[in-house]
Amino acid sequence: MSEEELSVDAFFDALSSAGNGYDTSDFGGRMARYQDFRAVFGTEQGLRVLHEILRQCGVNKSPVRPGPVDPYRVMFESGRQSVGQTVMGLMHDRPAELPTRANHNKE
Repeated sequence: MSEEELSVDAFFDALSSAGNGYDTSDFGGRMARYQDFRAVFGTEQGLRVLHEILRQCGVNKSPVRPGPVDPYRVMFESGRQSVGQTVMGLMHDRPAELPTRANHNKE
């Protein structure tokens, strides 16, 4: 089945069978997530999709809109921005492997 023919039901079935995502409690899981995000969004099409996601999240806009301040709207917009900022962070922050033990040798 081609990508164009993927039905909504098939999409959600595939999504639910993908498991729980990444085990980010260890370096391997964090690195796999980083590499997957870079692979998916590193293509020309992926960059266009990423740009649209970030635009929809309003990462370059103020959460406060002109007119009377609605605190609920500000919180809603801030939540949208948080999603976009998280995606940007996952794309740009390569995970650092933590040392397995301290080196106490004095040289």
